[in-house]
Amino acid sequence: MKLLSIENISATYGGIHALRAVNLHVDSGEVVSVLGPNGAGKSTLLRVISGLVKPEPGGVVSFHGRSLIGVEPYKIARQGIAHVPEGRQIFPDLSVDENLEVAGVRIDAGKRKTKTAEVYELFTELATRKKQIAGSLSGGEQQMLAIGRALVSDCELIMIDEPSMGLAPVIVMRIFTTLRDIMESKGLTLLIVEQNARLSLQLSDRVYVLSQGEITLDGPVDLIKEDEEMRELYFATEK
Repeated sequence: MKLLSIENISATYGGIHALRAVNLHVDSGEVVSVLGPNGAGKSTLLRVISGLVKPEPGGVVSFHGRSLIGVEPYKIARQGIAHVPEGRQIFPDLSVDENLEVAGVRIDAGKRKTKTAEVYELFTELATRKKQIAGSLSGGEQQMLAIGRALVSDCELIMIDEPSMGLAPVIVMRIFTTLRDIMESKGLTLLIVEQNARLSLQLSDRVYVLSQGEITLDGPVDLIKEDEEMRELYFATEK
């Protein structure tokens, strides 16, 4: 069942024509990755979905069949879409606990407490730093907190922008392993933007490749791995 549907979406961001007639969908329970180099339009795509960038007229963005075009970002979040942006963007002056509390403001206190406990079970590093100011956490811990905030929000779809950026390889593996566990155990859906193709393909069911604002390749992971252009771009060292 299509959870998120994007049809013929074009958008200009920062004076650049960042997206050109993009078509993409995410089914319920899937992990879908969007790969591409810097400047391909990946982050703009997520910003369009979450209402932070207005697309050009004529396109469709829908969630559960309901249009998101023109809907305010906070209302999109309330529909069950959590956006973990590039650079994490946690509240640095609040504690870990307070960051999670703010993220769960729209749900009742009992459910928020349960979901917060689940986050601390998934990310035990955070459980020992509940009262620590978030801005003093390591980069990896801040990424864990950003993902934790999405989980506490009681979302159905998590969109994550460059989760591996600036992190040590061992922390990246920890993040990606936990993401897969989250998807499998909680029945959530994930749309991930990432430059680390190898890790993304290990995590994903399907992949879209974005280049200069256009989808140049899409399909199941196994077919994407066999594509000669993909091998040249991302897996040349494996030949």
